[in-house]
Amino acid sequence: MSNPLFERIREIFSRFGLVPEYHETYGGSDVNVLIAHGIMAVTLGSAYYNAHEYTEYADLGEMVKIYNFLNEFLK
Repeated sequence: MSNPLFERIREIFSRFGLVPEYHETYGGSDVNVLIAHGIMAVTLGSAYYNAHEYTEYADLGEMVKIYNFLNEFLK
């Protein structure tokens, strides 16, 4: 993907030794609204599993990685 947003995400992920995985979904997301208004956006994984089920849980270690990524992204 040749897009400045995706290139920035790849760059920051590589600083943390991570490799981004891109997946298209057909689920609802606020990102759809932003893109419809010409604002490039991407949904990031959020470290939770079994969404909307009674067994839903979050992985705190992964949440720390997301925080570190976002902190670096916003600099």
